Amino acid sequence: MFGNAWIAASWMRVGLSLLVLTNPCGLKNFSNRQEGCNIKEDAAADYKLVGLHGTFQPFGRNSNLQVRFFLPLSGEDGQRIVAVQAVEVQGLSNYFMQSKDSIRWHEGDWNTFAPWPTKDVIDPLNLFSQNIAVLAFYKTGTGQPVYLPVDISTQEIKSGPRKYTFSVFHGQSLQKLDLILTDKAGVAPKIHKPELTCRPEIHPGCHYSDAGNTVTFDLDLSALPDGQYRLKLIGYKVDGSKPTTEVLFYHHQ
Repeated sequence: MFGNAWIAASWMRVGLSLLVLTNPCGLKNFSNRQEGCNIKEDAAADYKLVGLHGTFQPFGRNSNLQVRFFLPLSGEDGQRIVAVQAVEVQGLSNYFMQSKDSIRWHEGDWNTFAPWPTKDVIDPLNLFSQNIAVLAFYKTGTGQPVYLPVDISTQEIKSGPRKYTFSVFHGQSLQKLDLILTDKAGVAPKIHKPELTCRPEIHPGCHYSDAGNTVTFDLDLSALPDGQYRLKLIGYKVDGSKPTTEVLFYHHQ
């Protein structure tokens, strides 16, 4: 007769084996990308931009995604590293995707990253399109990324109004978040900016967004000229401190 402990241990081994077979965690190599699960390194970060979308078309299972973005001419930037990344908006599975360095991108033109079939990793992890955030960016010798707003779809997209959706992970609880947009010359253009606040002047001790969440907001740059812009984020905490960061991105109609 087998004891209860042996039976329990056997079922545990079966369960772990099934988990390994059904869960695609761990990064896998595909022709144009690495995709799977990755350990998150931003849990304690003040801020981390995880998504910058122009157009995002919701998708279902067994979709073949494409990511479209404009890559400006290098000019004085010098040699660049260009990449496309995707993570979860709210991390449950530590999902991660990154394009391979071997891809040849075209400067001064629109680029498309494809294929990106959901059947490989996204579907087995049961991820919904609403919980996927995508970035494209380039880095130069300075190491600071310049982000390139992306259009995500299952079919060809034509350019429309450039209303961008920013998704920003933050590691500390915030009462409000101020946004300051400037162009390359340091001039602040007049655009509508959302109020991201719980109004602590009325509700002392309130939290607009708790630590470990992702704040999502829109900025419409349709009326602004092409070029590089800087977005400064100033957070306000209950203790009076103001964690701050800056994001560089390139706007193209």
